[in-house]
Amino acid sequence: VKTEGRCVIKDDLMPILEQIKSADALIIGSPNYFGNVSSAIHVALERILFSNVSYQKDKPSVFGKKIKTGFIMPMNVDKNISTNYYKYDWLFNHIKNTMATAFGECEFLPVYNTIQVADYSKYNITCFDISQKLKDRKEKFPEYLDLAYKLGQKLVQ
Repeated sequence: VKTEGRCVIKDDLMPILEQIKSADALIIGSPNYFGNVSSAIHVALERILFSNVSYQKDKPSVFGKKIKTGFIMPMNVDKNISTNYYKYDWLFNHIKNTMATAFGECEFLPVYNTIQVADYSKYNITCFDISQKLKDRKEKFPEYLDLAYKLGQKLVQ
């Protein structure tokens, strides 16, 4: 098939799509926007995946190799709300499975209770415990950075 493994849209994303094919690992990040990836990441994933997913029974991907992937998703809610109220585990599994279609296994790192704005006093946001968010930023964000670093290390080993 002439277009297999190449996106038919010719634009500035083309060189990036080609670089991904030669990568040993790939980490993608997107905030959780209302239970989904951002629209920009959604479009990029569509371009990456549709151009590289094979529609042949014995060959799920045209990459010719598995590319270790990771996905980091910061979100504005804490783990309890993510798990018990929004039940985002379906979203995390969907992203992992979608990435696995083209690349192979995907490691997923959720980042909970992130800071949405730099100065909450400038906004009428009352649905969050701002003091808890600031505490989590100080105490947990360094741990998340370490987890992201370790994810990168794991993928390139």
